[in-house]
Amino acid sequence: MAERNTHYREGVYVTLALKAGAKIEAGQIAAVQRGGWAVPLAAALGLLAMGRAEESADNSSGVDGDETVLVMTGKSFLLDNSAGADAIEKQHVGLECYAAGAAKVALTDGGGSRPAAGEITDVDSAGVWVRPGPGPARVIIAEADIDFASAAEGATVSKTLPAAGAKVGDPVSLGLPANFSAGLVAQAYVDQANRVKVTVTNVTGAAIDPPSKKYRVMIHPRG
Repeated sequence: MAERNTHYREGVYVTLALKAGAKIEAGQIAAVQRGGWAVPLAAALGLLAMGRAEESADNSSGVDGDETVLVMTGKSFLLDNSAGADAIEKQHVGLECYAAGAAKVALTDGGGSRPAAGEITDVDSAGVWVRPGPGPARVIIAEADIDFASAAEGATVSKTLPAAGAKVGDPVSLGLPANFSAGLVAQAYVDQANRVKVTVTNVTGAAIDPPSKKYRVMIHPRG
């Protein structure tokens, strides 16, 4: 094979062409759709996070590609954290997070409704440091309808789900079903290799019989 003078780019800044109708504000995370057009990162499937918009760009009245935006890539950016079950903590550093907006991330994929935002590189009181792009770690998903036994006052009941590849100590996030019973506290963890245990604890003063619901567990392998 003959020698080739292969040109290169530094890989820090890229110029992306905006989708028709898209508007990106400076400081937001820019993403591309499957067609390659840039839009603000959002909690919508089919987006690939690219980096931080270095300028504002408005293609509200244009067609695909009428406007462009300069984007910084390959760096970690400070984004807003989520709350509750989607809060990202120090233990999640090195894992993948998901888009909850143009400058906000979440721990889970929202039941399959959020695109990956990138790799978590740090977490502090100001928010989550994220390197946009494909995440470094795969996610094991265990999902099933669970019909727990009736839980007496203060009691804990549990069920197990198969989760091939999961190991004890892997971080776990639990997606609760809609209309989850008030008075129950749910948790999930890998109790043995290839299996995750889901528990619910009754914190009320009366028995609760949880209805059968679909639970979604996401296991983040450490390697």
